[in-house]
Amino acid sequence: MESFALARPLTSSIPRPVPLLRRSPPSAARAAAAAGGGLRRPSDTTLRHRHRPLPLLRPRSPTPAPLRAAAAASSPPPQSPDPQSAPPPLPPAAPPPQGAKPLPLAISLAVGLAVRFLVPKPPEVSLQAWQLLAIFLSTIAGLVLSPLPVGAWAFLGLTTAVLTRTLSFATAFGAFTNEVIWLIVISFFFARGFVKTGLGDRIATYFVKWLGRSTLGLSYGLTISEACIAPAMPSTTARAGGVFLPIIKSLSLSAGAGLVIPRRGSSDLI
Repeated sequence: MESFALARPLTSSIPRPVPLLRRSPPSAARAAAAAGGGLRRPSDTTLRHRHRPLPLLRPRSPTPAPLRAAAAASSPPPQSPDPQSAPPPLPPAAPPPQGAKPLPLAISLAVGLAVRFLVPKPPEVSLQAWQLLAIFLSTIAGLVLSPLPVGAWAFLGLTTAVLTRTLSFATAFGAFTNEVIWLIVISFFFARGFVKTGLGDRIATYFVKWLGRSTLGLSYGLTISEACIAPAMPSTTARAGGVFLPIIKSLSLSAGAGLVIPRRGSSDLI
């Protein structure tokens, strides 16, 4: 038995290789055609070429140089934009008019000239005083109608008073040597700083935080603050108009003065 087992070939233990591509049985039509000799049976090489897998992405064959040159010659050249068909450019915006406004300037000058030459001068008033009144009324009309900025128109009135010898140079510019005037000017500079930096809003917020339970408390707070600032700024106009007016405006806006129907607290502060 042992010799029989060793001498027997092991055909059952090794599996036969299975072909990956099995050929389908030939159909009846192909068999009949092969029998008749009308069609030749395709060989194995032909079948391998038929069943060759196609690549997913085929490399694009480069276009020959003669074809590229012919395509470039046949394509129309790029057309440049026609300047006549293009829309015309927009005209530049007109600059704002500079200089004096003609109509307000004429009215302001007419007021002064009418008072000086058309209105009879009372006998009790001197000619110098009457000319000063005419210049003053013309300056007031210009400040109302604004043919020029306020500073420019005021200096024009002052220059006219000096040129007509209504006032001497020392008398006309003597007010600029007064310390109170410069104190008022500096206070208005401070007021502009309060507005630009937002310090007025911050001070108003602290007033509302500490004394904002009632309008009376806010009034007391403003009074105490003015008393503290008075030794350093003796001018009442400077303190009221330069320092406390921006603060009171901020308090009024916080209390509702900017509404259509203002609240009572905001109107009481003003």
